Amino acid sequence: MSFKSLINNDYVIIIAEIGINHNGSISIAKELITGAHAAGTDAVKFQFRDTENTYMSKKEIGDEILSEEINKNALTSNQIIELGKYAKSLGLLVGISFFDLKDISKFETSVEFFDFFKIPSVELTNTALIDKLLSVNKFLLISTGASDEQSIENSFDRIKNDGWRAR
Repeated sequence: MSFKSLINNDYVIIIAEIGINHNGSISIAKELITGAHAAGTDAVKFQFRDTENTYMSKKEIGDEILSEEINKNALTSNQIIELGKYAKSLGLLVGISFFDLKDISKFETSVEFFDFFKIPSVELTNTALIDKLLSVNKFLLISTGASDEQSIENSFDRIKNDGWRAR
């Protein structure tokens, strides 16, 4: 199964989020993946933030709380690849969200491992991140939930090319 075959068949794609709901535990993350598979999902998606890079400056109210939560629930790139291999062994597709261009470098050549990427809505205008993920030539899902209409239009106008289409 590939992401492309699911899209080409106008298939409904169910993606289970393995975000911070694992509390930083590999065993809980594996349970979530197993449960997603048992429930009939097509894919799992991880989130990755480099904890050395995220919220380093703590400039705004709430940044310390967010930083603590992110650090408590963080998985390393190697742990995510390990979990992704487990998910693929069950026949699931594997995706990831990055929040910063620097985060991708933590995966080095392993970034090719993923079947798809997702741009979080808060990163819709992060053109460097979008360009980098488009260059990997995998499916790129873009979330718009935290964006206004003008930001969405500007971003979509900018990234349209032969391989891009809205669904």
